Amino acid sequence: MMSFLFCFLSIVVLGYSFLLFWYYMGFLARIKKEIGVNNHEKNFATYSFLACFKNDLEAVNQLVDKIQVSLLAFKNYVFVNNNSEENHFFDSICQKMKEKGFSINHYLLYPEKNTKKEAIDLGVQQAETDYIYVTDVDVAFNSEAIQNVLDFASKSHGDFIAGIHRYLVRKDFLSVFLSIEQDILTLISIGSLEQKYPTMCNGANMCFKKEAFLQVNGYQGLFHTNGGDDMFLYHRIFKHVPDKIFYCTDIQAAVYSEPPNGIKSMIKQRLRWLSKSNSYELKHVSFQMALILFGNISYVFSFILSFFFPAFIVLFIGKWLIDIWFAKVALNYFKSTISIYLVVLSAFLYPFYILFLSILILVNHFYNLRKRI
Repeated sequence: MMSFLFCFLSIVVLGYSFLLFWYYMGFLARIKKEIGVNNHEKNFATYSFLACFKNDLEAVNQLVDKIQVSLLAFKNYVFVNNNSEENHFFDSICQKMKEKGFSINHYLLYPEKNTKKEAIDLGVQQAETDYIYVTDVDVAFNSEAIQNVLDFASKSHGDFIAGIHRYLVRKDFLSVFLSIEQDILTLISIGSLEQKYPTMCNGANMCFKKEAFLQVNGYQGLFHTNGGDDMFLYHRIFKHVPDKIFYCTDIQAAVYSEPPNGIKSMIKQRLRWLSKSNSYELKHVSFQMALILFGNISYVFSFILSFFFPAFIVLFIGKWLIDIWFAKVALNYFKSTISIYLVVLSAFLYPFYILFLSILILVNHFYNLRKRI
């Protein structure tokens, strides 16, 4: 019995290791590739800035203040108010921007519509430009980073540009842990797209053609899902024009935001991300997620079994070392200063964290199922 279990867990860990190496090879190929350098056709595209908000008026006010002193090449700015309680407050902000010569439009989402996908859909319909740049109002606004994404879109002529999003690192371990995770997920995103099996992108830093959005019918049929405004659109446009999707890997084009503030907030965010996995239209994404999940579960089982059957320590340490290596690849690329000791500790804890989230998802699913009965 133990021999069979050891062989099974070995196969899973090997499959998991191969997947990480496959991501790594795709990542290496992408960062060595220069996109659009031989494209001498002038791009006279126009750009809109789109941000959606809901009761984030302080963040919106700070964002608008920074926009007013930036020199970004946006033809107009579109803000969609997702049923915020103080709509009149933002009206006054818009008026001040218009008086300073900015082209700004403010739209209020209908009360019966309250998802970010519906807010983005409304904003896209109202935008009158070739490209639309989408971000979150709570990002640390960096006009240079945004301009770099626009320049990359102009150079690549892509239909969808995925940009880098990173977390600001505080002194607490949770923010360090989540920052490491975010950088690893970005490396996976870059590598998987280069291998033509894309997985993730981030709605805090993405740019797409309005025409491409309309050609794939935007989020039609997906409004009932929780979240996914970035990945659902990313996947749909990839299915439509796989050679017109690019990842902007320039670190100077990265945007930053604060990580979830506390464990409860982090869990809620992660459960929201995971809850939409059954709705992905690219089925290979679910396969990759499953292999990563089973790889981490195998680590936990190997760790527990190694106390009773020493042979399992080989699988446990092997998988741990692979995760440390992969994390270091990501952190080295992003020039992170996070201590190697924290990387090692995070790699040790991460599989337990994944298993914990998986159990919560199952419990939540069965709870909701019982409520419907």
